[in-house]
Amino acid sequence: MPISIDTAFSDYVVPGIPSSGIKKAVRAEQREALNNLSVNSLSGIENIKTASYTVLAADSGKTTIGNSANAIIFTMTAAAMLGTTFRTIIMNVGDGLLTVAANEGETINGEPAVILSKNETVWITSNGALLRALFLVPDGSITTSKISNKVYAIPNSPTADLRTFMDKEYGEEEWTYRTGVGVGTDAGPAITSAFLALRERYGRGKLLMPPSIEGPWLVTNPPSLADCSGHSVEGWGSQASLVVLNNPNSSLFKFGGVGGYTGGGVKGLGIFLEAGFGTTANASAIYMQGDSSFQPDQTELNDLYITQIDPASYWFRGIHAVGTQRTTPQGLRVGQWSNLQIFGCRNMGAAFYNVVKLCVSNLGVYAGTGTGGDVFIGGGGAALTNTDQLRIDQLNCNILNATNATGCQINGKIGQLVTGISFSIYDLWLDVSAAQSGTLGVGRSLQL
Repeated sequence: MPISIDTAFSDYVVPGIPSSGIKKAVRAEQREALNNLSVNSLSGIENIKTASYTVLAADSGKTTIGNSANAIIFTMTAAAMLGTTFRTIIMNVGDGLLTVAANEGETINGEPAVILSKNETVWITSNGALLRALFLVPDGSITTSKISNKVYAIPNSPTADLRTFMDKEYGEEEWTYRTGVGVGTDAGPAITSAFLALRERYGRGKLLMPPSIEGPWLVTNPPSLADCSGHSVEGWGSQASLVVLNNPNSSLFKFGGVGGYTGGGVKGLGIFLEAGFGTTANASAIYMQGDSSFQPDQTELNDLYITQIDPASYWFRGIHAVGTQRTTPQGLRVGQWSNLQIFGCRNMGAAFYNVVKLCVSNLGVYAGTGTGGDVFIGGGGAALTNTDQLRIDQLNCNILNATNATGCQINGKIGQLVTGISFSIYDLWLDVSAAQSGTLGVGRSLQL
């Protein structure tokens, strides 16, 4: 039956199937009727925007065009304000992504937003309560759901979902999770794209890495220190959201405070080193080091399970934090790190050099080779390059190496304490298996 101006868009929806899952072209006569509707209802006025914009009731009947080299957002006015006769065509002719976002608390075809790539078009109507959309796709057909660029996270907040950027980088359903040793689509370029998009729009933001029953994420080309700095990466828990680093010579996530983008961190991920690298890999899971101007201050690490796919393939270091290059203000400053388990390193399990007022809770380092089961605390040897006021609660490791640090409070269970006289003004409560090695400086309290 041909449609009319008053036909509800819900007539095109298959009962029981969410609109986001429909990839069904409207019949030829419906498409023809829609063309007639365009002629009868549009004024021919083009509303061209080169920056983010709020679509108003006054835009009804117009063609609203996004034309920007950068990502922009068109935010819809509330459906109640648009009324029951609102209709507009929104086009993207720019190279940047155009996000069409529903008003807060509302949806478009049941989704918080839709994303248009270059030369993509959507027809949006309001019934006064909600918004409906039809998409013109490259073959000329019309569908109630966009075939590419799904929106997994609300784009008008500083949060990105990695799946959105995988779709953008490789095409929807054209990429895979890890399916074998080194086999799968590299998520690294999509992570970098997400960080760049967040940087451009918000300065800093959060990247979500959801879990999948299809396998873990695979990263072969991780983001750079400059691109990663300041951002937060978050999964759904270290036993659910898994990522495999398939690169023996790079750190997975690197933070340096580059350009003043301090802060950020990683939460809720299981991080694995790919099999086959043996004892020659120079890869670290988390690497933090800035320069004389900026350090990755105010970081958060929480619920991280760092380990290996193959027990014969070792990380170089698990977590490495170095603030020795900055003396004013001193070091890598202030952070809250908790629930960190690190397995299978060959050089250092965790290292803290010139960190200041860092609080670490429930840190365990296990199953390393060489010195990979050890934790190192130290600095550059001068007052403003040494660690100060580091607190570690519930530490487990093989050897705790402590030098060039003052004001540290540490408790836990370790194999041995190895110290230098430069480690001073301390409070230590440790269950130690072997005798202490080395000389301690002047301390406040010592219980071994």
